[in-house]
Amino acid sequence: MESPYLRSSLEATAHGVIEPQLEVEQTVDRLSDLLDGARDHEPRGRAWDLLALVEALRRVRPELVREVEGEDVLARAEAEIERAPRDLATSARVLPEPGSWLEAGRSFDASFDDPGLEPEQERELACNLLVDLDEAELVLCAAQRAGIDDAGLADGLASCRAWFREHADRFLAASVLAQAIAAGFRPDLEAFDVRLAGTATKFVALLEAAERAERELRLEDVPAIDPGAVEQVRRKRRDVPPPDEREANGPARRDADASAADRGGADDVVSRIGSRRGARLAADAGEDGALRGHRVWREPDTGRLARLVVPAHAVAGDDTELSLTLHEADGEATDAFDGRIAEIDGVAVAIRGHAARFRLGDLAASEAPALRVDGVAWQRAEE
Repeated sequence: MESPYLRSSLEATAHGVIEPQLEVEQTVDRLSDLLDGARDHEPRGRAWDLLALVEALRRVRPELVREVEGEDVLARAEAEIERAPRDLATSARVLPEPGSWLEAGRSFDASFDDPGLEPEQERELACNLLVDLDEAELVLCAAQRAGIDDAGLADGLASCRAWFREHADRFLAASVLAQAIAAGFRPDLEAFDVRLAGTATKFVALLEAAERAERELRLEDVPAIDPGAVEQVRRKRRDVPPPDEREANGPARRDADASAADRGGADDVVSRIGSRRGARLAADAGEDGALRGHRVWREPDTGRLARLVVPAHAVAGDDTELSLTLHEADGEATDAFDGRIAEIDGVAVAIRGHAARFRLGDLAASEAPALRVDGVAWQRAEE
């Protein structure tokens, strides 16, 4: 299975600079030291590290954990978490401070105007911000896995993640680290655990920013010069027309071109009329289906809306794709929940942009389906 997290076009990946196995080994070593009490931790800090490290290892390919002999360490850690998951999650989740992270991120962004910022400083700041945000998201995953809903923390980290995506090109100094971490992710991460897949979206944003930057450096997006265009310029400069230009552009040819253009224009008008009529018919059918099959929920605190439309032609149990769209209270589509998890009657899907895609066949037939976003229950609403 091709991994969306392995970008072989990037120089560091292509030349073997990145070492995902080393990243996994370091994570296992940190977890082993924590379990053995090799380092002093205050309780909240220990809970934070324990949950973040275990979630990080769940995110990677199992064979990498085996290669570094980390299976026993992971099993010990998971057993400790299973004994008191809610206590650990409650202790750890008080530490993330999304507001402080955003402030640090904006300060880092502003530092690009400082000529005194050394490349090594830039790399260290970028890597620290990336890792800090990742650990906070992993701890949130662990808390949600333990059944603890914290809408305030989830909203705060979603804002951090959205800001990171919009400023991913500012974190290019951390791209080699991002490549090494992401290359170890399971290629089927979204199917394996949609919450963990949500933590990977910031890495994907940074990888894509690195790909754009390297393409620009290689001038890959600059179109090649057409040799024919070069020849035309040369002829114009010398004021010498091609040998057969007069014959090719004589009266008969111009008349033929005009006739073809007239026919093409008429054909184009007919085509547009036909396509508009088809689109109108499709729209009418869609509206009819929506009136008979829409579901609407409202977020209790903000009044934001979620809409699920079941087409009239859909048959229960089939593979029809359904879109759950997210909107502000005024009806405008919103990306505020991008990367978070939507659940309809227990079926969990990652939200991408302003929508989550469900398969009708996965959903149980229900007159009053329940919606939760990152574990927070939304209320049924009427429109």
